[in-house]
Amino acid sequence: MSSNYHSNTLESQDIDCAMDPTKIAYFIHPTTKEKCNVLHIHYLDCTMCHSHKTYLYILDNGQSVHYCECIEGGGQWVFSSKQLRV
Repeated sequence: MSSNYHSNTLESQDIDCAMDPTKIAYFIHPTTKEKCNVLHIHYLDCTMCHSHKTYLYILDNGQSVHYCECIEGGGQWVFSSKQLRV
């Protein structure tokens, strides 16, 4: 499941540059196409594979999202509707 994400400072996804993950302001949900604002960001062990650290984004639609680099194809964004304990 892929997703669009947006930063307060980066408007174009055509720019090839490193992005600060703490500056992501919202995600576009891959299924509903709903804009989901980031409320909180936590840095913790990946909840999928537990083999790396990742950022967990708590969204205003009640979901959370994080990036797992171990999922097929070099990694994917993972949306979850259950509230994860941090």
